[in-house]
Amino acid sequence: TTTRVRIGVEFFVKTNQDIPHKWSILGHTQKQIASRVEASEDRTLLNFYRSVPRLFGNFWGSICDNNAKRQFFIITWLGLMFGATVTLVRYPQSLMAGNNDNDRGVKYEFDIKNDLSTGQMFLVSFGFAKGCCNLIVGLLADKYGRQKPQIFAWLVGIIAPIMVISAENWSTVVAANVFLGIQQGFGWTTQIFMTVDVAGRHNAGVAIGIASGAGYILAAFCNLIAAAMIDTDALNYREDVYYLAISLMILSFLMAIWPLKETYHYVEAEHERLTTQTSMSLQTKRGRTAHVTWPSGKSMEVPIPLMAFCYWRLAR
Repeated sequence: TTTRVRIGVEFFVKTNQDIPHKWSILGHTQKQIASRVEASEDRTLLNFYRSVPRLFGNFWGSICDNNAKRQFFIITWLGLMFGATVTLVRYPQSLMAGNNDNDRGVKYEFDIKNDLSTGQMFLVSFGFAKGCCNLIVGLLADKYGRQKPQIFAWLVGIIAPIMVISAENWSTVVAANVFLGIQQGFGWTTQIFMTVDVAGRHNAGVAIGIASGAGYILAAFCNLIAAAMIDTDALNYREDVYYLAISLMILSFLMAIWPLKETYHYVEAEHERLTTQTSMSLQTKRGRTAHVTWPSGKSMEVPIPLMAFCYWRLAR
């Protein structure tokens, strides 16, 4: 047991460089060992938290130019709008349909008596449409660019709240969510593509985290906003909340036309740069030679790639 503990402690010490000195298991009680390990873990966690601001600072500094930084702000704003609009459109729908013949005395705009699961069909239509769009949006974004699917998404998305406001039956509300799913599938996914384009492939993880995290955080707060705007006694589910959603969609549609710009050229520039670097590296390696003495005693200059091939053959 003592040997296992000593090996574990020494391994922990070797893998955590922030411990000021190496200490041995001998002469220390298990309680002292546990306290020192816990203190080291606290310092490691503290160092991790301290590195987070530096990580975002390096990410911001690595974005190539001021125009790219401006585009990053605009793209992040559109991500916020995607999170806000999907919440503002869908939240009231969960309160619109139900069985009016209930013991609680709750009244719904759309009375569904036969099948209560029909009241959740707006989620099915939304998810199906969004999933289908996610399957094809990548191909379309690479072929036609990122900005065109973005403009199309906001244009289609405006149809959803207008249909809900004018709906006379629940089927119209369910159909409206197909357009909302198209907006989210095309728009939010393309927005993530554009974030990675501007930030670069080496910053893809941080860029996607910002793009998705900002949108979902605002989506969470918009649930509170929608709940505060709805008066269940007046049954105003289709008034103030949807007018706000339409306003945000029109504003985002105009921003997708201008000042948002196409970002696919960042991908092409990065691909060309990486291809050039790879070609130069291969040419440099081909130009290098090594002095080799064969088993026969003969010496000669051999190109390094050929030497690597000969070594591989001998090793086999």
